[in-house]
This record gives sequence, C-alpha cells and structure tokens, in this order.
Amino acid sequence: MILRYVHGVDRLDWELVRDCYWPDAVDDHGAFRGDPEGFIEWGRCLKASTVSTTHQVSPSLIVLDGDHAQVETYCLAFHRQEIDRGARDAVMGVRYADRFERRGGQWRILERTAIWDWLRVDDVAVPADEEWSFGPDHVRGSRGVHDMIHALAIKLHAHAPSAVLASETGDV
Repeated sequence: MILRYVHGVDRLDWELVRDCYWPDAVDDHGAFRGDPEGFIEWGRCLKASTVSTTHQVSPSLIVLDGDHAQVETYCLAFHRQEIDRGARDAVMGVRYADRFERRGGQWRILERTAIWDWLRVDDVAVPADEEWSFGPDHVRGSRGVHDMIHALAIKLHAHAPSAVLASETGDV
C-alpha cells in the first residue's frame, strides 16, 4: 500500500492515491490536515510549481493488532520545483506514521502523520528543460499518464486482463 501511495504521488495518479486511504481517513502533512479528498486537491495545487518528485521508501516497521496496524516508514522525498528565480531541489527526510485498518479483508490508511526530520534545499544552476544530458536514446520519465510505465501497464493488461499489481492484493 505504501509503494502504491508514493507511486501515485510521483506519477500524479490521484485515483491510486485515493485508493490507499479509507474515505474517513485523516492525513496530517503539516501544511495540510484533512480527509483524503482534501489531500488530493492540496497535492494537485502543489503540482503547479513542482516539476517532478521521487519518494524513496524504506521497509516499514509494522505492529499488527487484529484489524489494525501501526506502521512507520522512512522516506526520502526529492522535489524539483520551479520558482521565480529558476529551479531548486528540495530533499526531505520524512517518516510516515500510519494507522492502517483492515475492512472487508482490505488494508488502507486510516490515519497518517508526516513527521519531518530534516530538509535540504539547493538552487539548480541549469534550467530543467536544458539539463537533460543523457541524449535522445534514454527514456525520460514524466508525470501523469504520459510516463512510460502507463504504456507498460496497458501492454500487460492486454496480454493478461486479470493481472494485478502484487501490491493490489490489499496487503499492507
């Protein structure tokens, strides 16, 4: 579920993000506190100044108690942002303190608190549209439905319509 969440955020797949939360969940990211729909709208607004994000998560520490789980996950979040004076990279050390709940055999986030451990911000010397130096033979990622991973998923579904991501089984 946590991998689905960061994939959804990084690829701007808000339906995937929505499916990670129970409708009555509460998310506290500091600058935002509210329900999943409000979190998604907040994320969409941030997209205007954010060129790309990558969230790298560690294995989670999970404490199970019946249909509830306390989960702590370390995350390094990389955000490329366009600002008035150019571009900057914000790198954040954050921990997700989550309470998951299982309903009808499916695990989702019921409460999330983002714990901010540290932040580093660096100005970027070269504009984002001029920095690509790998050449045209390399596949470049993008946010949203134009990312290559979506084409791969469409091909997989065409060959195996019942295929699901391993993380779609509802396991934490």
